[in-house]
Parts: sequence; structure tokens; C-alpha cells
Amino acid sequence: LAMIARRAALKGNIHIGVDGARLVSEYATNGRDAVNLVQMAAGMAILEGRQNIDCADIEWVAENARLTRNTAPRILERPAVGVVNGMALQADGQGVLLRIEARAVPAGEGRGIVHLTGALEEEEMGREGHRMRRKSAMLSSVENVCTVLTCCLGVRTADYDIHINFPGSMPVDGPSAGVALACAVYSAIVGRTVDNRVGFTGELSIMGDVYPVGGVADKLKAALRAGVQTVYIPAANYQQAFDKLDAQIIPIENIAELFGEHAVLTPAGTPAGDLLSASPGVPAL
Repeated sequence: LAMIARRAALKGNIHIGVDGARLVSEYATNGRDAVNLVQMAAGMAILEGRQNIDCADIEWVAENARLTRNTAPRILERPAVGVVNGMALQADGQGVLLRIEARAVPAGEGRGIVHLTGALEEEEMGREGHRMRRKSAMLSSVENVCTVLTCCLGVRTADYDIHINFPGSMPVDGPSAGVALACAVYSAIVGRTVDNRVGFTGELSIMGDVYPVGGVADKLKAALRAGVQTVYIPAANYQQAFDKLDAQIIPIENIAELFGEHAVLTPAGTPAGDLLSASPGVPAL
């Protein structure tokens, strides 16, 4: 986007510095937005008799257009109970790190309620006088996760009030977040952290199988930029080209591999991170 900004300024016979172009890339979400921002900033500069765009021009345009900086998220500095790194795609097809938070509090046998925030829970569609509602893909994924944890791993999610949150108004792709959601909820219930340098992507079936998802290459690039060092992906998505990446890419076929063979949670008895502490009374493995 910074390069697009510089080319747009060049076509308009006006100069924009490296800092200004970088600032444009922080406010723009795609190439068209970058060009429009440069054009408006150029108009301001020309009205003042200048042939260069500075950072103040960009900030003025962004403030009046009510734009917010889309700085890429980074991994947490240390692990935290119930917090994992998912991976998503933005509207422009670019990958982005998707942080998922989960909290679990004992609610009594079979009395638990699941709360989902930061993602659309239901969708309404149709024309006036004839509308129907359907569950969002994310809510369906959460239900799949609860079924898998109960039936495949013996964790009774129905006994807990579970709150799942997607902070920062990040894009949320329901099916591909299934594996990451399962890790977040499992971590919250057993009170043990997941390594903050690990990322996950993959759709989860109610049998615990991990299904392939789209955009894995772009998601991997974003995860690595965010500081992720190990990524678990569906086995069906694995490519030999991933071996050249500066990270460990591990293909999996079933969610049980994460808590058995690969052991992504801290060992029992290990002090949990204090960013999100475990709820009292949660079981240990």
C-alpha cells in the first residue's frame, strides 16, 4: 500500500516521503483507499501552494474521514489462560492474526451458558415482509467445539458458563477458526495456558476431525509477521513449500493430536500466565 501511495503521488506530480507513504498504508485497507487518501491530501497541499504531501496532511484527511489505523496485531508477550492465536483473512484477501479469548466459570451440572461477543451471532436476510434468520458460521463453530470437547475429550462444557470474545473488531471466519476456538475453550476450562508463539487454523467437525480451509499461505505470512513461530494447519492444506518458511508448520488430522502428541497446553502444575487467570474449581488434566 505504501508503494501504491507513492505511485499515486508521482502520477499527480506531487511528492510524498517514505514516512507519509507508510502512514497512508496504516490507514488504507486496499489500493483504492490508498489512492483516494493521497488524492485528498494532495488537494490540501496544492491549495497551500506546496508540491509535497507531509504526514500532517495524511492525518488531517484521516481525522476528517474518521479513519482508524489498521496496525497489524502482534502476539502477546507471554501466554495467558484461554487466549490463543487464530488466523483469518481480511476483505482484501490479506491474512491477519486473529486473537481469541475464552473464559470458563463453573455453573453447575448442565447449567452452563455460552456467550459470544465480537462476532455476528445471527443473520437476517430476505426482503420486506418475508425475512428469515440463520445462525452465523461462528456460532455454529462454537457449538461444534462444545460437542467435540464433550464427546471426544471428556470435557463437559455444559457445566460451565463460557464467554468467547474476538477483540479489536477483527474479521472472523467461523469454520476456519474451529481448531483455535477448541484450544481457547479447552485452555479456559482446564486452567492451563497455550504457548503464545503458536497459531492455529482449520475447520473442526463434530467428530474432532480437522478439515482444510482456504487462504492458508496468506494466513501463514501474517502469522509469521505477528511473531508466531509454530503453526498447526489441516493436513490436507500442507504444501512442501511451507518447509521453506521460517517457522515450524505442523499438519494435523484430529483435534486430539493437539492435546496428546503435540501437547500445546502447559504441563499440569505449571503456573499459568496472569493476563487471564484460571477460574477456581476447574479440573486439571
